[in-house]
Order: sequence, then C-alpha cells, then structure tokens
Amino acid sequence: MQTTTRLLGLLLTTVALTTAVGSAQTAPPPMGMPMRPPMGMPMRMPQAPNAPLALGIAYRAIGAAEARGAGGRYLDAARSHYRAALGKASASPAAAAHEASAAAALARAALDERPLPTPRDLPAPPPLASPPPGPGRGGFGVRGRFDPAALARDAALEGTPEANDLAKAAVDADIAGERAVFGGNHDDGMRQHRLAHDLASAVRELASADHPQATPRRMRMPMMQQSAELEE
Repeated sequence: MQTTTRLLGLLLTTVALTTAVGSAQTAPPPMGMPMRPPMGMPMRMPQAPNAPLALGIAYRAIGAAEARGAGGRYLDAARSHYRAALGKASASPAAAAHEASAAAALARAALDERPLPTPRDLPAPPPLASPPPGPGRGGFGVRGRFDPAALARDAALEGTPEANDLAKAAVDADIAGERAVFGGNHDDGMRQHRLAHDLASAVRELASADHPQATPRRMRMPMMQQSAELEE
C-alpha cells in the first residue's frame, strides 16, 4: 500500500513538473521584452540613419541605372540629390542619409519607369492567370505596400513642387499598375507598382531629411536587403 502511494505521488510530481516546464516554454515574454520574429523571417526594426552606407547604396543604384541605359528626370534628380547628400554628410549625417536614400529610390524609379525589355525573335509566353504570390502589392518584385495616405502626409510636410510632382506620379503609377493587373498584364502591373513605391519612398526620405522631428522613424528594410535589390 505504501509503495503504491509512493509511486502515485512520484507520478503526480512528474506530471506537475512537465506541465510547469511546458508552460514556461510556451508562455509569452513579459511586457517590455521584444518579440522575436518566427524562424526564417528577418528581424525588422528601426535603424539609425547611416550616411556612408546610404551614400554607398545610392552611388551603386545610380551606377546600375546608368549601366542599364536609364535616363530622364528621375535619374537627373537622383544625381542631384546624391551630390547634395554628399555635401552635407559631415555637417548633418542624418539628413544626408535620408537624402541619399531618396537618391537611391529615384535611381530605381528611373529603371522602373521604362517598359520591360523583351527579347528579339522569340514568341511571348502565355499570360499569367494571376500575379505570382509574394510580398508587397502585386506579388514578387514589389518592394512594399503603397500607402497613399502616408504619401499625402509626406508630400504636404515637404511642401516643395518636387515632392508634389513625385507624389502625383506615384499615385498615377499605382493606378496604372492596378489597371494593368486587371487587364491581365501582371508583369507591367508589378513594374508600375514598383515605380509607385520608388517615388513614394523618395518623397518620404526627402521629408525625413528636411523635417526630422516631424517624421516618425518607420520600419526600414535592413541595409543588406536594400543592397541586394540593386542586383535585381
């Protein structure tokens, strides 16, 4: 009888310890402790502006756009803002980082505004039934979600003719992207959505450069991923 009682007590103790360990492993972290992302997902968190890194990314983005034959107003603006960022890197590194990021976004826009290249003497593939699944509006290749409300706030905050023109062009590109997708041209739809995001990013970075106290620090893509985009 005593042996049975002792075994029952050991069994109950083991069950209680197992339950406690399982609860400790699955319990959410206490308030104040940051949540880690699921395995395989990069941790995205606000990053302090880094002028040398942002200038390097912009420099390579402009070079890539030139090498691929891009030109026009967006590439001219990218070169202008790169020079301005380079000139203020010592006195105002945070503003220089934001302006350099705007230059990189404009260099990408110079590429994305061009029609997609097609090979010579080859038949076109069959059209996609739906856009390929992936992050961003329109599927893979789109760098983020287009937010017209945030774009309007950024353009109003910057308040320059350039910001207003870029914001209007971003909205036009987003609308054109939606029309292309609904018309079955998903490749051109993704291109237009990328252009809309590039232009909206340029407006946001210009507003952040000129009005750092009025623009919240938003979640920024890790710089390694930004650099990888230049190789696309």
